[in-house]
Amino acid sequence: MRGVTLLRITSFLTILVIALVFVIISMASNLLAAEEASNAQEAGLVGYWPFDGKGDSIVGENAIRNRLEIIVANLWCNRLIGDRALPADKRLTWTTHNPFNPHSALQPSGLLGPVRLMGRIVAADTSPQTAEKNLPIKGEVFTIEGRTAFLILPEKNQSGNPIPWVWYAPTLKGLPGMAEKWMFDQFLENGIALAGVDVGESYGSPKGRAIYSALYKELVEKRGLAKQACLLARSRGGLMLYNWAAENPESVACIAGIYPVCNLSSYPGLGRACGAYGMTEEQLAAKLTEHNPIDRLAPLAKAKVPIFHIHGDSDKTVPLDKNSGELKKRYEKLGGKMTLEIVKGQGHNMWPGWFHSQELVDFVIAHAREDKPNRTIDSDRK
Repeated sequence: MRGVTLLRITSFLTILVIALVFVIISMASNLLAAEEASNAQEAGLVGYWPFDGKGDSIVGENAIRNRLEIIVANLWCNRLIGDRALPADKRLTWTTHNPFNPHSALQPSGLLGPVRLMGRIVAADTSPQTAEKNLPIKGEVFTIEGRTAFLILPEKNQSGNPIPWVWYAPTLKGLPGMAEKWMFDQFLENGIALAGVDVGESYGSPKGRAIYSALYKELVEKRGLAKQACLLARSRGGLMLYNWAAENPESVACIAGIYPVCNLSSYPGLGRACGAYGMTEEQLAAKLTEHNPIDRLAPLAKAKVPIFHIHGDSDKTVPLDKNSGELKKRYEKLGGKMTLEIVKGQGHNMWPGWFHSQELVDFVIAHAREDKPNRTIDSDRK
């Protein structure tokens, strides 16, 4: 008579033209409560009849495999009855008054079934994104390879010279936001442009990298930006920018990160990331060193790309030791130079200090302005 029961459902889906976008879990009417999680994300608590759970916002549109877990809770009265039969030091519950005895009748509870997994499939959205985006500072919004991109140019620019620039990621819906405005203002005042492109939840996949390369070509060859970009990675933007940088080290002036993800195994986990790579979890694990930033640092170290990260020691989402900490250890072993600022007591949050770091801003500005010789480096193109 434990407190919960776990039901795990794993579905394998070959997604070509269709995507599973709607899930309903229908359980017996005398179930008390169930908590649903899909692909490592909480989908909510169901505590009343007909006990239907919807996972439409969590099931991966591009996932080869989706995992659904339902934790079913027992009735409180049943736990009290069970505890009556246990010694006081073995009981799991405590109450000022327990009206039950070991012989009281148990109430129907738990996963009594039937459980039905019902879905609806719709055509996957393969249409290009429209060029719409709300930016914290006025800029141009356009499309690259059907994906929404942005460019914010400084007012001050020395005519005829390539414009130094910061490449921000992730450029998902709502990002960059007002939290980044202070940093962006500092860059613009120093003659540094800002740019980015929305590649969706690519987790640093080859498809996302190809779009990054298309943006780079557009900005450098047609819009007058410098050949070396300063990469600014926030959270999972680290997967995107680091994987592109590993294959294009000669195009990187420096890398700055705000609690950046550097390790696919740590976040989002291979089971969640594999769909973006068009692989199963096992296939991605077998090729992890070809796609994991912490395993692809050699070209950056050889190119002497400087790195600066700011990361909290209480980050539970993107743990310091498995991401920035591990990257620093490996990068310095390869001869690279990296500064890691550890913020005590801070996690993966919207603390203003992340976005008002004068040290990070100064680092980026210094390397954006720096004159560098042309690099000819053997890139990591696994």
